[in-house]
Amino acid sequence: MDSRQEALSRLLQARSRVGTDDLDTALGQDVHMLRTDLLGVVQRCETESMYSKLEKMARLSQVDNLEQSEHSFQAMVEFMDSMTSEELIKMTSLYSHMMNLANMVEHVHRVLGSRQDLRGKDGFEFSVEKAFSELVKQGQSPTKIRAALCKQKVEMVLTAHPTQALRRSLLSKLQNVGHDLLRLRSSELVPQERSHTWNRIKQNLHAMWRTDEVRRTKPRPEDEARSTLQVLERTVWNASSQI
Repeated sequence: MDSRQEALSRLLQARSRVGTDDLDTALGQDVHMLRTDLLGVVQRCETESMYSKLEKMARLSQVDNLEQSEHSFQAMVEFMDSMTSEELIKMTSLYSHMMNLANMVEHVHRVLGSRQDLRGKDGFEFSVEKAFSELVKQGQSPTKIRAALCKQKVEMVLTAHPTQALRRSLLSKLQNVGHDLLRLRSSELVPQERSHTWNRIKQNLHAMWRTDEVRRTKPRPEDEARSTLQVLERTVWNASSQI
């Protein structure tokens, strides 16, 4: 097996669970819907032969995620061996987008969970004061709580994250998808607004598939600065006025 196939085999051994989440959960439903719409985009943009192979690969990976057997994994490897370099590149691109979308959905649902906690949903309300009160009720003295907090040590850890490798254009489209997923959770949307929001998500999925994922030139310091500004514009800039 050449280096290309070895790399893809290692990728498949990670057993990505994209698209096989528990569909009884809202998070799993969102991942499934985005995956389905992304495959729809691929079907419209690629040839019938290319789409057929990508769709078959997606089905084989789902079977492997469910069975977790040597037989199901080997079926994927054998199918990849029959694919051309161009087809393998498309397949890698498809799974890259699926992973990025799954990460964005997870982020959206973390935000939704935090909002539920802050609203006191189901009788639960998150606050430092409430946490201290619960500890005191459990028999912990304020002095002991303070002593435990004083022993805590917080250190900053700088680490590389896979999303940092994404081009700014792709990050922007992913963030647009996340913003619209949050918007869809609003109970105040009328049917026309809900339909328009979902159509905007589909438009961003189409743009993502048509956007080159790979940097063709070595990033310059200016490019790194622009990537940082992308984060600041979407986070710190809006949050600073609320502090």
